[in-house]
Amino acid sequence: MFNVCAALQEFYDTHVRLGNERRQALAGHRDANLKRLSDGLTALKNEGRVKCGPYAKSYTQGSFAMHTLNQHADNDYDIDVGVLFEEYCLPSSALDSRNLVAEALVKAGGNFAKDPESRTNAVTVWYSEGHHVDFAVYRRRKTAAGLVVLEHASTDWRTQDPLDVQTWFDDRVQKLSPSAGSGRVPSGQLRRIIRFAKAFTRSRDSWSLPGGMITSALTVECYKPDAYRDDAALHNTLAALSSRLSASTAVRNPVEGTSWLTSKTEHENQVKRMRDRLSENMPKLAVLFGADCTEYQARSAWDWVFNHSYWRETPAAKTQRADERAAIGAIDIRVDVAFQ
Repeated sequence: MFNVCAALQEFYDTHVRLGNERRQALAGHRDANLKRLSDGLTALKNEGRVKCGPYAKSYTQGSFAMHTLNQHADNDYDIDVGVLFEEYCLPSSALDSRNLVAEALVKAGGNFAKDPESRTNAVTVWYSEGHHVDFAVYRRRKTAAGLVVLEHASTDWRTQDPLDVQTWFDDRVQKLSPSAGSGRVPSGQLRRIIRFAKAFTRSRDSWSLPGGMITSALTVECYKPDAYRDDAALHNTLAALSSRLSASTAVRNPVEGTSWLTSKTEHENQVKRMRDRLSENMPKLAVLFGADCTEYQARSAWDWVFNHSYWRETPAAKTQRADERAAIGAIDIRVDVAFQ
């Protein structure tokens, strides 16, 4: 298979990985909204409308916490935050609890694109810049037997630990990724492969493929590690994913194992479209295995996957750009950045 590891790493560092600057900016939006929520709850308490002030604890969740959030040209970043309350601080119903959080955010005010919205699983704060913050509401309750349980305010209260997904994902990355060493890939290969898979699902606006959790769950399930090459691991994982979806488009929740991420028709249709797009594009990578494959052909093949101008650069233009960057000392030679 034609080796594009160096190009894939550059693509990852330049066009996929979120990077420290963007990550810090998004963390700032997260923190500002948590303060806004605390201020709104305090104001409602002072008015005698709620029993408690600020929430008990917050958790960063989703792709931001998993370090699988990719760059987005339109700043359409999803920041997931869990907020935990003691049971007595919230209304008894899950819907009323979400509505309370939405009301507290409105009470505190802010530069919203529209008022915070109480949706099925979270309260969403939309920003005109493109990003949004989702607040998942949790309560801590003691059962009649004296057990402490954490519950998520979804369509009803459902037992769920806010850190369950993060714990599952960190375990998979650590156990499935090859260990780093001389001549081997940097640590955390599975995380990079998931980011590449997400870059594929978002490579065409018209596709409407699955969101981050479904893509992550499928990629973990089908992951084919390679201790020496990320490009080989990516190709083999995509091939395995294509075969898996040809057999079934149902995706089980990998954390609890008793529910399905594709229970909604909309999500199942997204996975079916993912199956079809993989089936169409995987044959384009066959050229990589030809003995006479050129760099131009290899880059063109990967362009079918990512649909990005980076892969359409000529080798000469790429070399010239690298020389110009080196001349001003702007090139980053690290290859082991796994997170940002």
